[in-house]
Amino acid sequence: MGLTDSQANLADEFTVSVKQRSVEQQYKDLLDLGKDRKDKLEESRKAFSLVREAGELGNWIVEKVSVVKFRNGAMEVLQCQLY
Repeated sequence: MGLTDSQANLADEFTVSVKQRSVEQQYKDLLDLGKDRKDKLEESRKAFSLVREAGELGNWIVEKVSVVKFRNGAMEVLQCQLY
């Protein structure tokens, strides 16, 4: 004995409803994964920026140390010439 048209229609609606909920959940999961990936990329960008700035600061310090050493050496030469 087959399903009546009404029963078949209810079965189809139930199947569509189940599939729709499944697709909606998958979409939500995909959005969550996308947000997590975006957050990780932003964190990586900030970390890279911090490392780059630290490198630039290190180079600046080396430059300033060499200037100070040069000035100190020049002052020592001048002091020696004064005596």
